[in-house]
Amino acid sequence: MALGALLAGTLVALPAVTAAGLAPSAQQRLVAGAESELAAALPSNLGAPAPATPAQLFRAPLGRHEVMGFVPGSVDTQLSPADLADTSIVSYYGIEVSAAGSLVRSGSAWQDQLAPSFASFVASAHGAGDKVLVSLSASAPAIVARLLRSPASSATRLATDLVALSAADSLDGFDLDIEGHAGRERSAFDAFVADLSVRLKVADPVGMLVVNTYATSALDPRGFFDVAGIARHVDQLFVMGYDMVSLADASPNAPLAGPPGALSDIAALDAYVRLVPATKLVLGIPFYGYDFPTVSGAPHARATTTPYAVTYASIVQAAHRGRWDPVSLTPYYSFERAGHWHETWYDDPVSVALKTAVASELHLAGVGAWSLGQELGETAMLAALDGGSAPLKYTG
Repeated sequence: MALGALLAGTLVALPAVTAAGLAPSAQQRLVAGAESELAAALPSNLGAPAPATPAQLFRAPLGRHEVMGFVPGSVDTQLSPADLADTSIVSYYGIEVSAAGSLVRSGSAWQDQLAPSFASFVASAHGAGDKVLVSLSASAPAIVARLLRSPASSATRLATDLVALSAADSLDGFDLDIEGHAGRERSAFDAFVADLSVRLKVADPVGMLVVNTYATSALDPRGFFDVAGIARHVDQLFVMGYDMVSLADASPNAPLAGPPGALSDIAALDAYVRLVPATKLVLGIPFYGYDFPTVSGAPHARATTTPYAVTYASIVQAAHRGRWDPVSLTPYYSFERAGHWHETWYDDPVSVALKTAVASELHLAGVGAWSLGQELGETAMLAALDGGSAPLKYTG
């Protein structure tokens, strides 16, 4: 699934890996450092009321950093001034890539990009000082496999299309969301990215190229993404730090921390910074959560069916009382509807602020959100990404 869970899609579980390399003491130090940056007191007991969002999330501003926001399709017409004021880069998602490497000139994202509103979106973003990227999407296994049979040929076709698209739309670069799962395609994807990068840099030496990678990728030496190899050819890696749920039990979408050996944002980033310069990494944070149908209202209750994604805006509108999980450092709530229990795990401004503080501690390039528009006016989510400072701005 492109960039984690699309709201109408099916959740695809991440590869099973462990985070055994991270010492518990290292995780505790990062968590303690992040907690010390916040102006909110965090509960220590599972199920205690989730902390309220203070007027000022941070005790003192964190260092200025990049904030990247994804803009899916026609949502660009619904963005508020705050969405652009609180970001550094916006990436319009997502024009599809064909099995041959050319852009698919159909579908809603392609058609929306042709509309006058897209030119207005680009102009507004540039006026706010943001770079504008276009995200390129391919995730069907058959398409990814065919795309990578001849990496050089595919990269040549795609670069030709992208150079023309960039010139026509005044773009500042591209975000590559090619989500494969076959480890045998690892080296072919490396070659594809390397060739594409060279061709794009010849056409636009200052144009950005970002590649989206899984939270597990730096922990998985046989997985699709060779993060160390890819990082040599791109400006940044967007680490999709979400969709870490267990399909068996109600569980966090994006746990900041976890028990020894468990996957979490901290465990993922610890593995990444061992392989890639921290300044090339952006931590992706979800503006959505998961609703689990469950057997009871107890925390981490057994799931009865596959969870489904819900936006942060819909979570706020539901107005259920949030509870706190001190292990994952994320909120959740339980409720009963029509005789059936549900448990929803999500991120709120406090948990997002903790993730931003950890990214700052690790000296990452910044943080990013999938996706803008899912917060619908809840500006505290954007403030949590900024860390108490204005985000870096690049144009205007």
